[in-house]
Amino acid sequence: MQGFPLTGPEIGSKNKPAKSLVVFLHGLGADGHDLIDIGQGWSKSLPGSAFLSPDAPLPCDMSPMGYQWFSLQDFNVERIIIEVRKNGDALIAWLADELKKRDLDWDQLALVGFSQGGLMAIYAGLMAPKAPAAVISYAGGLWGVESLIKQPNSKPPLFMAHGTYDAVVPFQLTENAVSYFESHGVPCQKKIQPGLAHGIDQELMIMGGKFIKSNLDNINITQAV
Repeated sequence: MQGFPLTGPEIGSKNKPAKSLVVFLHGLGADGHDLIDIGQGWSKSLPGSAFLSPDAPLPCDMSPMGYQWFSLQDFNVERIIIEVRKNGDALIAWLADELKKRDLDWDQLALVGFSQGGLMAIYAGLMAPKAPAAVISYAGGLWGVESLIKQPNSKPPLFMAHGTYDAVVPFQLTENAVSYFESHGVPCQKKIQPGLAHGIDQELMIMGGKFIKSNLDNINITQAV
């Protein structure tokens, strides 16, 4: 499967060449600039990482601006699953190309998604040919994960966070997804944030950065042994 010709803002590693790659997947109606500043904040603790935040491949059909990974105009879970599989497989192919450009392997990759980008991050992470070092879903629109990912190809460490005041995507979707993935042997860490609406607060950003660092450090230790 051929990957998308995705482009977006990038922050290079301080130590060239990059020892790892962190890819951000934005939410509906946004673009790559929406999340790249998180990478700026994480770069101090991840000096060997490059950060890439591509625009999704499709113009948003619910807004005059921004992009989308799949349409939510008619909320049909069966259609969403078909579209996520199609675009998710193309995303996996694009990620493989980006890793190859940097002479990196899958276990040197971390995926971070917000809202519908959270679903794309989880799909790409669990259906990739090899497990990434870490996958994060913030306020993930995790619709139909039981049908979408019946049997994971890989089992990367997952961190799923969601606010209890989210009026856009119910936090129960994240709780249900955690239970489902744990039943399939996928290591999960969950944070349900009291009072948080549809967004990412400072505490969750710090937790996400530590989660990625610890898992990349584990990979580096294993490779050095």
